[in-house]
Amino acid sequence: MRGKWPGKLIVKGVTSAADALRIRSLGADAIYVSNHGGRQLDSVPPAIRLLPLIRAAVGPEFPLLFDSGIRNGEDIIKALALGADFVMIGRPALFALGAEGAAGLNALLSCFATDISVVMAQLGITSIDQLGPNVIFQDASHAHVDAETKTQAALRLAAKT
Repeated sequence: MRGKWPGKLIVKGVTSAADALRIRSLGADAIYVSNHGGRQLDSVPPAIRLLPLIRAAVGPEFPLLFDSGIRNGEDIIKALALGADFVMIGRPALFALGAEGAAGLNALLSCFATDISVVMAQLGITSIDQLGPNVIFQDASHAHVDAETKTQAALRLAAKT
């Protein structure tokens, strides 16, 4: 495709680090990480989980766009923190436009801006440049504790009845 198109080439629908490396080596200008709404394969991992793997594979300088599951400003912050250079807001933007036209889109963008501001304040950062994977809790080692605690509580409750 690169041989037939001299303009900017962005490849959408990438969910594999190996594919991302191949696409970069074939001359694409950017990669668009997306699972197209996850409608085709129910068991594919969420694109947000694949984003840091793709970022690590292509390096920090190669442009990555992201969508899939973006519904609020916190989702935008997560995607940026995990390696996206740009986050698309397709479905929410379409719904806002469909419901209220330009006013709906303006309201959505205002909500996203507020969400982003609040999340950044909660993270203690003042610039998007300060985002990185370190602001995302990824350690699931606590999961067994929560499950164990819930099980113990359920057993104690059952013993009382």
